Amino acid sequence: MRVWQSEVVDNNLMPRWRPATIPLQQLANGDIDRPLRFEVYDYDSNSSHDYMGSFETSVRGLLDASAPFDVIEEEKKQRKKSYRN
Repeated sequence: MRVWQSEVVDNNLMPRWRPATIPLQQLANGDIDRPLRFEVYDYDSNSSHDYMGSFETSVRGLLDASAPFDVIEEEKKQRKKSYRN
């Protein structure tokens, strides 16, 4: 279930999104350990958006994070031994 969608960051291979404030109740039903899945797409204005990958964490994981999360495209990772994010 989609809870939130970011703005589009055009023409950028290393995008940085603006911070977002989402109430804990809306994001994770008040549970900081509830699993959250983040999906990243390449926006195409005239066709379907391209799936780039995802990562999973929790609100606690977001709060404790000391490094960026790796966005992994699982199907591509399984097909290619040399897959690199």
